[in-house]
Amino acid sequence: MRILMLCDSMRMGGAETHVLTLCDCLIKEGNGITLLSGGGELVKELIKRGVRHVKLPLDSRRPRDILKCRRKILRLLRTCNFDVVHSHSRFASAIVWRLARRNKIPLVTTVHARCALSWIGCKLSRWGDLSIAVSQDLKQYLIDFYGIAPENITVIHNGVDGRRFSPRKREGALTVGFLSRLDADSSLGAELLCALAPRLAREFEGVRIIIGGGGERLDRIKALADKANADVGREVVSCLGEILDTPAFFNSCDIFVGVSRAAIEGALCSAAVVLCGNEGFLGILDGENFAFALEGNLCARDCEDLREESLFLSVSALLREGRNALAARGESLRALALRYCSADVAAKETARVYKKATERREGRGGSLLCGYYGFGNMGDDILLRAAIERARREYVGVRVWAMTYGGRRDSQRFGTKCLRRSSPLSVAIALFFCKRLIFGGGTLLQCDTSRRSMFYYSALILLARLMGKECILWGNGIGKIENKADKRLLSKVLRSCSFLELRDMRSYAIAKHTFKDGEESSAKILLGGDLAESAKELYSDKERGAFLFRRAFGNRSVSAIAVMPRGKSNESELLTLSKALSAESERGRELLFIVTNSVEDEKLCRELACSLDGKLIVRACFGDAVEIIKNCERVYSMRFHGLVAAKLAGVEFVGIGKDMKIRGYCSERGGVYLDCGEE
Repeated sequence: MRILMLCDSMRMGGAETHVLTLCDCLIKEGNGITLLSGGGELVKELIKRGVRHVKLPLDSRRPRDILKCRRKILRLLRTCNFDVVHSHSRFASAIVWRLARRNKIPLVTTVHARCALSWIGCKLSRWGDLSIAVSQDLKQYLIDFYGIAPENITVIHNGVDGRRFSPRKREGALTVGFLSRLDADSSLGAELLCALAPRLAREFEGVRIIIGGGGERLDRIKALADKANADVGREVVSCLGEILDTPAFFNSCDIFVGVSRAAIEGALCSAAVVLCGNEGFLGILDGENFAFALEGNLCARDCEDLREESLFLSVSALLREGRNALAARGESLRALALRYCSADVAAKETARVYKKATERREGRGGSLLCGYYGFGNMGDDILLRAAIERARREYVGVRVWAMTYGGRRDSQRFGTKCLRRSSPLSVAIALFFCKRLIFGGGTLLQCDTSRRSMFYYSALILLARLMGKECILWGNGIGKIENKADKRLLSKVLRSCSFLELRDMRSYAIAKHTFKDGEESSAKILLGGDLAESAKELYSDKERGAFLFRRAFGNRSVSAIAVMPRGKSNESELLTLSKALSAESERGRELLFIVTNSVEDEKLCRELACSLDGKLIVRACFGDAVEIIKNCERVYSMRFHGLVAAKLAGVEFVGIGKDMKIRGYCSERGGVYLDCGEE
């Protein structure tokens, strides 16, 4: 694979070291990499590893330099035939995204940290076709501030080469180390260590403090170190400046004080780690808090503020343990770092994202997906994603289109060409050029909401058949149809399909009885499940669920009930739900409301959460919901896909509502149905 990478610069820093390590692993896998940056100390290392480096002023914000970058990037994209563009900088992403789109090359962006941006800065930011976040909290940051779909963000933790960062024997005095770029936003730990040096020297004879890194505050740190040394009467603090041989630095530290990638590298060298930085203070890193620390990229975000006394207590507690105990502590940390922060694993996960991004390229022919897509409904969104994956799997090399509410604005979100379903011209053009029309999930043929739904979807199938297109139903349900004319229309529609896959017994029986006794059916009729049940590759992971659950309730242990209300519910349905939730609250259960439809349900969820003292989760995708529910005892849902998520999570579920698909799913899948007193 030919990869074009972009980074502001290749000076010493966490993001830059990540790029260097990633390039090294990808090159070993046979990929070709061209990297554009403003240059720096790590360029020589890049070239040694076989990376082609092109110096461009990506670290400059001058208009003339921006135009120069655009011209050079455009020339490279047109002449080098890259498969994917990977940007590690918000500014570089803003420059390259339109150029990549113009040349039909997928853009992947990696987010290494939060950016303090104005409103216009947020609007001008571009995050590519797919995004990579180095921690769960950065993924949430992209969702909350930039509205990126959760399914389009992959969390890949910083990968560090465990072969390069390996422990060596330590000798001499006990040493406390700090390594970071010494700028205003990252040097607080170094300043506090200088302030603590006299106290530590008085309590622990011979202790040393070494500080590495360059930056705008290097002179200030040196002055603080000189003052501390003068107070003690010997050199306690050594300010080393820029460090090129970082493994040697970490192997000279018994205790490392710092955050992020440097903390991982210190752990891999079997140093004990105190996690602290400008963004917060977590304290001594160990097996109990490692997973929590990893959710914030080991930056101690959302922890207590860093204070001098807190740092002193942690460092002094470790120094009292002695070298042997520190070595044992360091070995256990190294095992955790190798498990979660392997460079090889990070490179493989990144390559998977590249593959997924390149699969979005359009082939020939066309499969047109139709459903209730793009309306902000978690369930319908997962159905579209599952249908896209299935269409690409079953019709390899064939273009996949989808009819959605938002049309073109949904294209990047779902990774395929989307057309506006309310535009007769767009629909007619799509039907003309496609080979097959696929109804991908949902209960589309029904009159429960209105007869317009039945007429709209029936007209699409009949028009497609008139144009000679194949019509297919995947994981569909059939709703309540009582009018004789509508039943005749349904029969005609089902006869027009060549493949019918129904998601429940009732719909399957209706499809089977559509054809009279002895009449041969040209359609293949199967009983399958909901498309969401087969989309396991689109689900989140345990780490994501734990992060969102902890974000709602904090670190306290709770017995939680997940609730998924439906905004357009009548009084009897809401009364039934309220009684059930009140009973759960009386038993000491915490209530967690999950918004499944951002348009219809969020207002009701907020009102119920406020009145019943519950917690609220918004902007979660279906995969997130499955993982969140795994941390709950029971689910109450008025939404069909809330029940599906509960079933997939293996948690007891209760369905509420007059919709027959809610009742049917509870009956068929072992759930409980609460009758609302009306049909």
